[in-house]
Amino acid sequence: MGIEIGASWLEIRDDEGKLIRREHFPSKKTAYEKGYSAISESLHNGLGHLLSVASNSLEFNQTYFRVLISHLIDLLPYSRHFENTMTVLTRAIEGLSEKHGFGSQNLMDYLPAEYQQRVKEVLMEAKNKVEKIMRQAQKENLIEASTTLRRIGNRIENANNKDGDFGLKVIELLRFYKLPDSEIMEKHYSEINGGSRNWASFLSQIRNAPIHTGYFEMENGTYESGEIIKTQDHLHDILIRIALKTLGYEGEYQPRVIDHLTDGRTVNWVTKESTVTDLGYKRNYS
Repeated sequence: MGIEIGASWLEIRDDEGKLIRREHFPSKKTAYEKGYSAISESLHNGLGHLLSVASNSLEFNQTYFRVLISHLIDLLPYSRHFENTMTVLTRAIEGLSEKHGFGSQNLMDYLPAEYQQRVKEVLMEAKNKVEKIMRQAQKENLIEASTTLRRIGNRIENANNKDGDFGLKVIELLRFYKLPDSEIMEKHYSEINGGSRNWASFLSQIRNAPIHTGYFEMENGTYESGEIIKTQDHLHDILIRIALKTLGYEGEYQPRVIDHLTDGRTVNWVTKESTVTDLGYKRNYS
């Protein structure tokens, strides 16, 4: 998982290595920047193993996997802005979600049977009340208002159906790849801020900000830069582990969530006993 570079010429040599000729040609100028390295040969000694498993992997030549690798390469520089980083992470995660059928979720599937029935009753009651208002608008010949109210009623009726929530996509991917990160993070979020928000909803929030607003609002305290950075590093690390697991890599790599260099971790280093501090977070952000 390297950095793209350019070349200004092509050398053609004979079987003894002697230069025959050099062909010069226009080339895209690519600025090189040293960034994050998932596998450093000097530390992890895993590149040979990675090349071997990749060459034998049925997934390596699949379009979805090549696009995933392309996104991971885009995430390597440290100088990328918060908003650009989140956009790339979003594309990578949503692409994987579509591949595995997690592009949308039936919200009722996340509720116990008793809660499903209660929600259905509430939605039906709300729909009936909106329809009553709609009929009143029809009697008063308010065509535009009655049409709008009909659409609102239909949305209420279908509010428990499929949704494309980004946070839930992350949760589904973690379950699919048997990674315990969501359990760790949801427990953490239930303990801070009085449990007023959960990890999945926060992920959806930071996904939507750069796409719909264009930036993260930090001056008014809506977001905290440290939390954004660590969350993005965490999502990046999850994608790295997914890529390596997909290839069957069993060696070591450098988790991006760990600031200092280590002697390497395996792709299954995160367990149910891990804590948010293990994943690079502070206990709280303010």
